[in-house]
Amino acid sequence: MTALASWEWRPAASTAASVMCARTGAQGQKQFIVWELLRTIMTKIRAELSKSNPLYVDKHAFLSAYHFALQYPEWKRQYTDTIGSAVKAVDPDGMPHGSETGDPTSRIAMRASVLRSNIDLIESTALIAGEGLAEYILYATTNEGVTYKYLTGERCKLGRIPCGRNEYYQRRRLFYYLLSKRMEERNVTS
Repeated sequence: MTALASWEWRPAASTAASVMCARTGAQGQKQFIVWELLRTIMTKIRAELSKSNPLYVDKHAFLSAYHFALQYPEWKRQYTDTIGSAVKAVDPDGMPHGSETGDPTSRIAMRASVLRSNIDLIESTALIAGEGLAEYILYATTNEGVTYKYLTGERCKLGRIPCGRNEYYQRRRLFYYLLSKRMEERNVTS
């Protein structure tokens, strides 16, 4: 492996992404290593469809639904933690503890209710949009960077996705469309 002598940025010829090139000084030859920032390109979020598409959603509504869905794993974790914290032992000494006013049990119950509502919203939307692909749609939309290529590979923990690329992306678009509409109806914010 040779040491890199210098780095330079060049615009890519075929895409809008920049290309990073490194020159190596091995035996006077110039060799170029090209990275097209694969991770960025592979997980690029295209927030806009044509307005004539029946699944068209405003760019900001789509991004709101996208980021709302990405919070799903965190909400699941918080929900189990919240339910677990509801079973705290009561200190029988009768002395007040902590500085919070009000009813801690109702606060825990309200937080659990909001979390459960958000979780149910995402899961039910995945069931409606995905039909037989609901598991894959839920997994792909709630985890960043999950592509069709990943879902067809051997590393996918759900197994190989049982549909073609176009159907998968159509179902995923339907998921974000329905989620943004349902969030709008419920006046949910991420």
